[in-house]
Amino acid sequence: MMTTTRMIAVLLFIGMSSSSAMASDYELCVVEHKDIDQALRIGSDATHTPDSLQGLWWMDGNPLPDEVVSFAGAEFIELMEDGVLVGYRAIIKIYGEGVWSWHHSREGYLLYGAARATRAEFHIEFNPDFTFGQVMIDIGSAYHSSRFDLPPSDATLVKVNDDEYRRDTMLFGKTLESYRFRRIVDGDGNRLDAYQDFVAAIDERGPAEALLPFSRLDDDGELPSVCID
Repeated sequence: MMTTTRMIAVLLFIGMSSSSAMASDYELCVVEHKDIDQALRIGSDATHTPDSLQGLWWMDGNPLPDEVVSFAGAEFIELMEDGVLVGYRAIIKIYGEGVWSWHHSREGYLLYGAARATRAEFHIEFNPDFTFGQVMIDIGSAYHSSRFDLPPSDATLVKVNDDEYRRDTMLFGKTLESYRFRRIVDGDGNRLDAYQDFVAAIDERGPAEALLPFSRLDDDGELPSVCID
């Protein structure tokens, strides 16, 4: 069993041992957290994101140097047993464009570099109504094409209400880490009340800026306007 912190330590070790840790096909830009909804992709009907996961989500209380996640770029795979739908697997390439934000800090640069080098993905297996999800971190290597899940830590997402999930890491029934996924923007792009809580918490904790990766390989070859400055 591993806590999230120990998982990330493994990720960093693998990532920093690779020469591709800051691969040139992605560019990091700096965005103020108060403008995060102008830079991340917002999960919506247009992105085929399930209603329960639309919008943008703040990882409130996360001890690591990342803050906001979007399910807009996630791949959702139906899980079937004997012809019956039993859930969905969501795959999020956390190093990818417009789906994750990282602190504008040394720790943020290091963690993003490790995620990019290992092509880290979050795999979340949800039940059919998205009230419960089992979280895994899947990584690769710069040296070969195979992938593997980091040792499980019984990490879960439990729905608290329509705009909040509890993110727990358990060991032998005891909670090791717990924080909240709080929806700060809805599927229509509207800021919710939690948006101001998010901005205030960031101002208190610091830094007030986020790192966002954008691909150099897009068809238009241009970064979003918020990154041009």
